Amino acid sequence: MKTQRTKGLDPMKPLARFAALVLLVTAASGASAQLTIIRNFSGGTPPANAVGGGDLQTIFNAAADLWEAAIQDNHTVTITYSWAALGGGTLGVHNLTSEGGTPHRETAGTIRFDNDGSSVFFLDPTPRMNEEYTTFTATNSTLPGTINSGRVWTGATGLASGRTDLFSVALHEIGHALGLSSANDAFVAEAGDSDVDLTSPRAPAGSAIPVTSPTNAHVAIANALMFPSIGTSLRRTISDADIMANAQISQFANVTLNPVFPTAAVQDEIVMSSVGTASGLYKLNWMSSSSTISPVVQGISMKCVMTNWGNGSFLTATGANLLRVTTAGSVSTIATLPSTSSGQALALNQDGQVAIGSLSAADGLLHVNYTGTGLQTLTTGNAYNGICRSRDNGAYYAVTFTPPTLYRVTTAGSTTSLATIGTGGLSGICYMPDQDRFAISDLSNNAVHYTSPTGTVLYSTPTPAGCQAVTYHEKYRSLYAVTTQGHVMRLSTSGTIVQSWQYTGANFSGVDVADDRNISVLTKGDRGSQVTVRASFPQSPSQPSCLGLSLALRPGLGFASGRYQHIQPDTLFFLTVCGALPFWTQGFASTTSAGGGVAASFTLPYGLSSGMMIYCAGSAVNPAFPEGLDFGTVEGVRVQ
Repeated sequence: MKTQRTKGLDPMKPLARFAALVLLVTAASGASAQLTIIRNFSGGTPPANAVGGGDLQTIFNAAADLWEAAIQDNHTVTITYSWAALGGGTLGVHNLTSEGGTPHRETAGTIRFDNDGSSVFFLDPTPRMNEEYTTFTATNSTLPGTINSGRVWTGATGLASGRTDLFSVALHEIGHALGLSSANDAFVAEAGDSDVDLTSPRAPAGSAIPVTSPTNAHVAIANALMFPSIGTSLRRTISDADIMANAQISQFANVTLNPVFPTAAVQDEIVMSSVGTASGLYKLNWMSSSSTISPVVQGISMKCVMTNWGNGSFLTATGANLLRVTTAGSVSTIATLPSTSSGQALALNQDGQVAIGSLSAADGLLHVNYTGTGLQTLTTGNAYNGICRSRDNGAYYAVTFTPPTLYRVTTAGSTTSLATIGTGGLSGICYMPDQDRFAISDLSNNAVHYTSPTGTVLYSTPTPAGCQAVTYHEKYRSLYAVTTQGHVMRLSTSGTIVQSWQYTGANFSGVDVADDRNISVLTKGDRGSQVTVRASFPQSPSQPSCLGLSLALRPGLGFASGRYQHIQPDTLFFLTVCGALPFWTQGFASTTSAGGGVAASFTLPYGLSSGMMIYCAGSAVNPAFPEGLDFGTVEGVRVQ
């Protein structure tokens, strides 16, 4: 194992919410092509003398989000992080565990944060804001081109005063995983002369960013985030020198200087359906260990839940109806199910069709449009407790309770038995695309089984009584499982339970990850026709604003490769959509009306498949907002 040790880091707080009068087009997480940091929390306890009330997971995820906003090249790095006793005043340690590819980059690493109490950490409960610090200072260096080399918050107040800012330490350690690591062969090749020489398209080309030595991967500029030491009572954010040094080492060509946090991370929230005494729909922000489960709707027995792409709502089924529930808690019936069906599970396919698993073998799998029209029976003969999609877009995968069997059901209704799993009681299933395996909840045996696509059990995780349903979030490599006893669990891909909550009295029957809820309006358009999208920023009238676009390959199941460009107000930018559909989609910048509205029109290209989504993201300048940007209500377009 190659190791990069980082000692004596100071509290630095990233310029997360700096009110810059520059527009950055931002989309729901995952909508644009950019750096993806897979975050695996492997446990440990915080030091007893830590103050502030925050937690490592919230802080680490905020730091990773900021680095993702800075690097816009397609690259995925997996970081496993934890608390550990490091000793000697060491605040954090980064270990490179794998590297390679073209360009040569780190692909996996570990980061440990010290919990031996030798340093007193400030655990910021709101790491995306800098309210504990009173003074921001930006500094430049001539290398020989002029480059920003420091963004520092000082004047710590309250509990931040006199303590080391864990958020800054997390930013620094993640920076090592992006290139500045003495274990990284690309760094060794570049830094033999004790500097990083910037070459085009990295700017300012011809400049040399000094490093402490060829064997110590730190930026030798005192105010830089990647400087080898840090004091107390301050916070550092990512400087341009930090970004460009990593960009040169890892050959990143597309960066955002002075990055800000993306729009609110709606994917951080999960939703659970419940039957019985505490029936209804519940939600939980799992990113903070202090989060609690709270109800969205109560008094309606909901057997399953699925986020409904593109229109800010959820789909859920009772025994008799298919319901739509908005994030505000409004409930409407969109389809009446057969009296014998007892709708038990939901899955969405690429054409906007919803499959409904039924506890009645006579009804089997039902099919209905996501709007609730066109209800039909897809196949009969089995009572399906759980159903999901996979990379195999021509089929659903479903499980039955007795016998405990995994089935493949095509969209034409053909059914194939793949495997018998366990001794009985399969109740839910989800697909883990980056792992190419299924997770299946076992209600009778209180477990989650991880299986191959053909149903071979790879390993299992014991759970509290009544494990009912599962869902997976690919970006964070997190599996969520719920039980009939009100438990909500977050599991790693290896099957370890890393977090757990409980809502006393609830009987959770379904779970899903909330996604794309910032898109609250869904319009439709024919290929070749002109469509208009609108955004509303009522608190930011007459301000520079913009709308950006991204193409979804399948509704709710990820996006085509593309990149949001950094733009100035009142200019145009372009989003490249790569892969199977190479074409340019335009973005628009203008000024909001006196009432805070803005609209833009574009033509839907020919060649798009029916059911594809154009996701729209918008922002308007508002220095009063924490990020300096107001992210308002925007629209999505579904291709007819």
